Amino acid sequence: MANTVPTASKYKKANAPFDAEAADVILRTSDGVEFYIYQAVLALASPFCRTMFTLKRPATSEGLCNCMMAKLDPIPVTESSDTLDPLLRYCYPVRDPVIIDLA
Repeated sequence: MANTVPTASKYKKANAPFDAEAADVILRTSDGVEFYIYQAVLALASPFCRTMFTLKRPATSEGLCNCMMAKLDPIPVTESSDTLDPLLRYCYPVRDPVIIDLA
């Protein structure tokens, strides 16, 4: 079987809310979908992620520390986007507001 890992031109950005350019972490799934996520949200939701984010990551753009300015290197994960998307949605709880009065 041929290598099924997508090339750089075939990477796809995940759907909202995992498409924020201001995110400070990118998770790249085995099927080539990139999830732009906020480190703080995952650190609050998961002790594993909290520990993972304490590890030093190499600088990726000439020592820039502002993640909005620096190019982020995606973190490859073995899961597919069909697996990662619902898992991350548990960490990004968004409920529809109940509107009782339009005023």
